[in-house]
Amino acid sequence: MEIPGFEMLEKLGTGGMANVWEARQMSLDRIVAIKTLSKQFSADAADIRNFVAEAQSAAKLKHPGIVQVYDANVVQGLHYIVMEYVDGATVYFALTGVEVFGGYSCGDVLQMQLTEKVSDPMDINPKVSKMTSTLIEAMLAKDRRHRHRDWPSLLEDLARVRKCRALRRRLPFDAVSTIRRSRKREAAGSFRKTLPADWARIAGRGPAGIASASTPARAALLTVLILLAIAFILIKPANPSRSFWTASGRC
Repeated sequence: MEIPGFEMLEKLGTGGMANVWEARQMSLDRIVAIKTLSKQFSADAADIRNFVAEAQSAAKLKHPGIVQVYDANVVQGLHYIVMEYVDGATVYFALTGVEVFGGYSCGDVLQMQLTEKVSDPMDINPKVSKMTSTLIEAMLAKDRRHRHRDWPSLLEDLARVRKCRALRRRLPFDAVSTIRRSRKREAAGSFRKTLPADWARIAGRGPAGIASASTPARAALLTVLILLAIAFILIKPANPSRSFWTASGRC
């Protein structure tokens, strides 16, 4: 692969829609990372728009913990993003001090990603919030279809973590992540898993063989749930001083 002005050094990885390369920017003699849109997506206008939108969204961010975007362009049908090169840092490592499958060869890591798990961040670092662990769990889903579809959607969930709000992207009930879910989150996950069936019964659409609640009973249950939700919102304390990643409390 050739991109004018860059010396392509090594392919670092392949994602759902793109490849990432280590390269040398000849004009400034610096090492950069170049993300290229895969050929199978380069003919789709919607995929190209999403790729460009990702570059534009990331370029507007300026923070020591976020990879900087230097440039985005297209050459002979190849869409690419030039980014700051960061050697080996991940959100999981930043929060726990532990590398995901650290100490193994690249080939072993690829195989372990398919079958093995690592500890929940909140089990290693007690300051990590449940919401943060839930976000990382989705980011490390073994099936890429269960991860965030693009950078803007991930940014949205990052903002929701900061505000202690429910995430847009959570793992489906039958999905598998590289994160081994903490027992501290199992209760919440179990409640979320059974909630749709409970609501179906309340609405009178229970599974076959299970008697549905009567209309007055459904109305009473719905009223109680709504009042509890309103009470939760009203009494929930605001604490703007909490850390972005380690917010404590209900989230």
